[in-house]
Amino acid sequence: FARASSFPDAAVDAKKAGLDTPAIRISIHVQKANSDRVMLIGKTAERDKYYARDASRDSIFIIEKEIPEKARRPVFDLRDKSITRIDRNNIEEIDIQRGTDKTSIRKADAGWNLPDGRKLQFEKISVMLTTLEFDKARDVIDPPKAFSTYGLDKPRLEVVFHKGSDEVGRLAFGADSKNPEGIYLKTSDSGAV
Repeated sequence: FARASSFPDAAVDAKKAGLDTPAIRISIHVQKANSDRVMLIGKTAERDKYYARDASRDSIFIIEKEIPEKARRPVFDLRDKSITRIDRNNIEEIDIQRGTDKTSIRKADAGWNLPDGRKLQFEKISVMLTTLEFDKARDVIDPPKAFSTYGLDKPRLEVVFHKGSDEVGRLAFGADSKNPEGIYLKTSDSGAV
């Protein structure tokens, strides 16, 4: 929805505008037309405004700072930082493996039970699932090195979600991370760590 805010008063060539070697090149692939639209952004035209042009046309125009500022943001800022996308309504059983200890919990009516039928605190399971839905990754390693680098070759904790006999998701928790502080995590629905 961005529009040119103005056009240069005096004739400006691509070199003077910094468009012969643009500081920013934004390419958008239009699948329907099987073509790319390319916007070139050059030097500052005036305070908080930049020279720009559509690569398919010669005319140079001036845009506000919003587009260049957003284009300079780190890729991580643009990524979906969701840990995983598991619909809690599809979860009927959760297996939790910590070392050699394994626990399974099953959905039962409006709550959760251990395999022997003992009831679990619904709120605690709900908080765990809510955390899974809303917590975000602090960093994404894509592509990751060998899983042993992150302690994920032998995870300290593994959580598997089932709907009936189907596995709908898996989380593996590895070693501690120092920068950023946290724990390395691998999900079954992504190749990233």
